Amino acid sequence: MRARTFLIGVFSALMLVSMGRGYFAYRSFHATIAQFDEIALRRERAAQAVDRVQAMAIDLETGVRGFLVTKDHAFLSPYTKAEAEQRVVLDELLARAPNTPEAQVWAQRVQKDVSEWIDTVGRPLTDPKVFTLSEEERYERNADGKRRMDRIRVDLEALRGIVQKLQAEQRAGLSTFEDELVRDQIALTLSIMALMVAIALLAMRQIEAPLDRLVSFAEGGRVTTKDLLALTGVREVRVLGRSLAELHTRLEEDRARELRFTELVTALAEGGSLAKVAQVGLRAIVEDQACLFGILWLDTPDGLRRVASVGIDANDQQPDALVNEALQTNKLVRVDDVDQQKSHVLRTAAVDIVPSTIVASPITIAGRFVGIIELGGTLPKERIAVLDRFLQRIALALENAAANDKTAELGQRLAGANEELASQNEELRVQEEELVAQREELLSKQATLTLRTDELARASRAKSDFLSTMSHELRTPLNAVIGFSDVLLANGAGELSGVQRRHVADIEGAARQLLGLVNDLLDLAKVEAGHMDLQLVDVDVREPITAAVQLLRPAAGAKDISIATLLPANVEIHADPARVRQIMVNLLSNAVKFTPREGRVDVVVKATNDVVRIAVTDTGPGIRHEEVARVFQPFAQLEAGIASRTGTGLGLSISRQLVEAMGGTIAFEPGPKGGTTFYFTLPKRRGGVHVPMTSTTSTTVTRTVSVLPRTVAPPDDSAERVLVVMGTEDEALVARDLLLRAGHHAETSSSFEAARSALGSSRFGLLVVDLDASGAFDFVREVRSSQATRGAAIVGLATGDLPPPLHRELTSLGVFLVQKGVMTDRGFVDGIQGLLARRKHAVVLVIDDNTTNRRVARAMLESASMEVLEADSAEAGLEIARTSRPDVVLMDIRMPGMDGLDATRAIRRDPNLDGIPVIALSAQAMVGDAERALDAGCVAYVTKPVSRRELLEAISSALGSRAHPKA
Repeated sequence: MRARTFLIGVFSALMLVSMGRGYFAYRSFHATIAQFDEIALRRERAAQAVDRVQAMAIDLETGVRGFLVTKDHAFLSPYTKAEAEQRVVLDELLARAPNTPEAQVWAQRVQKDVSEWIDTVGRPLTDPKVFTLSEEERYERNADGKRRMDRIRVDLEALRGIVQKLQAEQRAGLSTFEDELVRDQIALTLSIMALMVAIALLAMRQIEAPLDRLVSFAEGGRVTTKDLLALTGVREVRVLGRSLAELHTRLEEDRARELRFTELVTALAEGGSLAKVAQVGLRAIVEDQACLFGILWLDTPDGLRRVASVGIDANDQQPDALVNEALQTNKLVRVDDVDQQKSHVLRTAAVDIVPSTIVASPITIAGRFVGIIELGGTLPKERIAVLDRFLQRIALALENAAANDKTAELGQRLAGANEELASQNEELRVQEEELVAQREELLSKQATLTLRTDELARASRAKSDFLSTMSHELRTPLNAVIGFSDVLLANGAGELSGVQRRHVADIEGAARQLLGLVNDLLDLAKVEAGHMDLQLVDVDVREPITAAVQLLRPAAGAKDISIATLLPANVEIHADPARVRQIMVNLLSNAVKFTPREGRVDVVVKATNDVVRIAVTDTGPGIRHEEVARVFQPFAQLEAGIASRTGTGLGLSISRQLVEAMGGTIAFEPGPKGGTTFYFTLPKRRGGVHVPMTSTTSTTVTRTVSVLPRTVAPPDDSAERVLVVMGTEDEALVARDLLLRAGHHAETSSSFEAARSALGSSRFGLLVVDLDASGAFDFVREVRSSQATRGAAIVGLATGDLPPPLHRELTSLGVFLVQKGVMTDRGFVDGIQGLLARRKHAVVLVIDDNTTNRRVARAMLESASMEVLEADSAEAGLEIARTSRPDVVLMDIRMPGMDGLDATRAIRRDPNLDGIPVIALSAQAMVGDAERALDAGCVAYVTKPVSRRELLEAISSALGSRAHPKA
């Protein structure tokens, strides 16, 4: 008994020693494994830092190269982001680089090369001068950046090679350590077994058989751990057998797990796509945990995404409630007894399998959420405890794979961008060559065009000079012919026989026909040059049409042709009334000319929403088909079956140009049974708003000038037309009756608005204005400021004395002031008669170098009881004006020496002559002639040849502006 106790004590001591040594060996093994894991993690983080530096370098290069090629700041986005992160990334590289001299040298070299690249290539981009770099300078800068970036890549590859070399050495050391550990454990086990056998031989015989089994197990015999657990006999032997069996089982499991972990590390080190790495890692965990299935969910900007699955249907892409709970709590979630819930069913070819336990565990790295792994199976808790080691390694591999995928994607994008940039560079080169060729061609064409433009300008100036000269030279003799004919017809009633009067009338008619031809030629030249002046106003369409119809009625009556008109009321057009009348005269003249005797001419006006259509229809033979294309061509004369038609052939051509210049259109259409309808449209005045139309000609519309129109019918020579504007109807009737009894043509207006309308449509030599009425002074100012009415005399009627400032203003405006209390007295009529007499018996100075023109003017003026002074030059005229001080000056513009414009300016500069009105009387009718005369100081511009009535009208208007009351 004592020997047995001794042996048991010795055996127990040996067992404790053996177990202690095994325990410490196990602790040493796990400590070594942990050390290897830590070193492996550092190597992986170093590799990850290298990858981040490489990705940062790609961003830097992509942004800079894109910006240098395109100059687009949008390409700098990757560069700006990488530059902001480069210090953190480089510091991380130095911190995670292997702690070896060689690795630290390469890491510092990478940091130095990246900093130099940013300083020399990146940051100069902020200099605005970068946009002024030439193509060669940008190319050289791009090439320098590429060389420096290539050096950075070489440094990174060298550092990566060092990391991989250290990883390989670590794996080899780990394998050697495991082999040594296994040998030590086997040797220890054998030693213990041998000791136990020795003790057993010395012990009692009842422990021999169990010890034989232990020895057999230690020697690798047919005894298994199950046999050890089934040992019988001494209690100590049974305990020893169970302990050895459990120790062996744990060692085998640890060894198998380490082998699987090593295989996992090796497989993950091979890299690959994110999907491949996820599948490899998940499969390793499923095998390690002996699971039925596994699912790996990866965190993305769009939420959790299923990237890998093992042992389960992969169609379901949405996370279940267990995964969502783990996501929200960021903790491991475990559900047991899943058999009752049937939430995860594995469908195989033979049967549906339901796992007993499901676990969902978050995957994190340094507190950063990466994803969630979901496992199903038996999953003992002690086995789950070692899961984190696998998850950490898989998380690192997933991040590396994601970075590799991004690097590959960036590489592909960079390659695509490089190809696109190369293609664009080639296209730009080709385009540049084409632009150079086009520029040379354009320069050549521009030189040719400049020469052609100079030639056209010289030709245009020559044409204008020729037309101006021809106008002057033709109008000068025509002025004498028409002027003397007018004087003979006006004053020679008792001296000429009837035949002689007809001859004089024929002479005047022929001269006026020739004048019409000259005017048509000048109008055509103005239109073709784009210099036609238009005075666009809002006018009743009936006024110019009625004037034209009245002018053509005598010619129509001579052929028994009736002219019928259909003119609607209250229709206004926005046009030049004189030009509308000219167009109507041309159309009516053609209609009367081509209509046979006892025919008919219709004038019809129709208004639409935007335009007014004016049509002239005749009953003539119509236009032949072969003549249609020539209707609106200059100098085209249509025969239409009737020979020897007169005319210049310019009327329709000029009419078309005028209509288009005023924003309208003109055309014609044949009648169903002969005859022709010519019609044109003009913009309509609608609701007080001008409806514009597009002009198809280059004719310009300029400012209205004070040119006395030859077409307005003047008042009778023996009486002035008077417009009375009074505040009340009774006062207006009293003033009108007084003027009518004195032999004047008097009209009344009940308001200033009506008076303005009357002044716009008719010419009045005298205005009688009630100064007590509201708005009277503004009306007077408007009359004096208007080019069309400032020549009229004005009589102002006031109840009492006016304030001195207002009295001085009205006096300066030429207003003859009369008190209302004496309107019924003779003083009112006598004052007006004296005012008009001063206008009629005036002293007129005629300055003209042409003797015939002076004689014509003298004959016209003396027939109106005016005194005439003559001067054959501007210099002589100025001397006569200073000595005689005439009431009005008729100034020829084109004279040798000092011309009429300079003479007018001299009169305006002389304080003793400044108040004398100067009327320009010239044969020049080109664009700008009237404006130049008015700018020089003339009050009106009359174009030769001038009739007696036109001349007297101009003088009457000019003298009206000088009427002042006597002191």
